[in-house]
Amino acid sequence: MLYRIGTVSLALAAALLLFTACDSVIDDPPAIEDVQLAVNTLAPEDSTDQIDADNFAQGTHSFLTNRSFDVIRDEAAFAELWEDLFSHRTEVPERPEINFDETHVVFASLGQRLTGGYAVAITEARYMPDQNEIMVEVTERVPAEDCAAIQILTFPYTVATVDAVEGASYAFDVADPQPQDC
Repeated sequence: MLYRIGTVSLALAAALLLFTACDSVIDDPPAIEDVQLAVNTLAPEDSTDQIDADNFAQGTHSFLTNRSFDVIRDEAAFAELWEDLFSHRTEVPERPEINFDETHVVFASLGQRLTGGYAVAITEARYMPDQNEIMVEVTERVPAEDCAAIQILTFPYTVATVDAVEGASYAFDVADPQPQDC
């Protein structure tokens, strides 16, 4: 009888420790195999120009339940997005200063997922002068089929800055999901 009580107590303690550890790490950016921002380096005859892009906030607990891709062009909209992203926390992190005359904010959310192991990143941005359009490439990572994933609801998101081009429209190119290694 003492053996069973000790085993149950040990199992409960281990589960509590795992849950606590996962909760403290869950808002850290997920591993996306050292995603490097690729800036298009095509020759001028290919009709694209470099656009600087930088993921500055990533996580898995935004609680934004819908899949969405958006461009933020002003401070008021950015403040609203920032509050929505961190509404589940007791303290909202300080919002970075953005010069919207030079930079726009690009946001990608995968919506609700039933397990961990999902991530999203802005991996490339290209300006196409012929169409006056900025193409934003989004990479989605999913758990590989043979990987174990934590059984917790996640809401993967990323926020990036992209160089502004006056009057340009935006389009999102969302690649097929890529499996993450275990």
